[in-house]
Parts: sequence; C-alpha cells; structure tokens
Amino acid sequence: MATRELTLEDIGNDVSIVRPDGTLGLDLTFTPITGSRVVAEGVLKRWISPRGSMFWARDAGINVLTLRNGDHDRLTLERWKIALSNEAKKVDGCRSVVVSFTFTPKHLLLQLKADIFTTAGKSSLLVGLGEAAKVLSVAVTSEE
Repeated sequence: MATRELTLEDIGNDVSIVRPDGTLGLDLTFTPITGSRVVAEGVLKRWISPRGSMFWARDAGINVLTLRNGDHDRLTLERWKIALSNEAKKVDGCRSVVVSFTFTPKHLLLQLKADIFTTAGKSSLLVGLGEAAKVLSVAVTSEE
C-alpha cells in the first residue's frame, strides 16, 4: 500500500510560539499559522523541549538548550546535527531538514539554522542561543 503525501489541509493550523518581536513565547494575538510554518514551529517545539515534557507526545523532545552549555568540538556538533535532523523528521509534514551551526565563543552565541522541506513548501528556522541556554531570537520564514 503506497503512502499518501500530506496536504495543507492535513497539516492544519496552530498558534505560533514565536512572538511578533522574534522572542520565544505564545503569540497572545492567537493569530493562526498555517502551511510549512506549522511544520517549522513543530520542529522548534521538539528542539527546545526536554524529552517527555510535552504531555501529548511523551517520546518527543531533544532540548537543544543543553547544547549551549556543552563542548563544541566538531564531532559533538555532527552528532547534534544528526539528532536534530532525526527529531525534525518525526514532525508530520517534514520531508527533510538541513541543520547547520555558527558558534562564536568570544560572543557566547550559538546560532542553529535549519532549512525544513515540507509537503507545503520550504521553511527556514534560525534560533539564536545565548548565555545560560537562553533563546535570544527565533526567526521562521516560509516559502509556499
């Protein structure tokens, strides 16, 4: 039996967890997001949540925030890329993801960039992590 491609209707809509100013948190305007942005923010939820912390998906989560406080040798970052990619692919509608890091030890900033290819189009997710594993900024752009 062949698997069916997800459509925009299958992906549905959600409320954004990225505020209009780019900070992480519930968008209190409750403006619905649709299409590939739903998928991108689904990936973001999995990446910033410790495993088991989402009651509706106990097996989800990787908590990229712990990366900010760890070692950043090449092998560690490659392992994180694989783990983040695998976690992203568990989100409905995510076909593939390309993960890259920019680390500046002098400025204590880690940027995580992901190009997420969905059935609804492409989204780019850029997450800036600062000192003490704080999410400094989140940017999601979608091409549909």
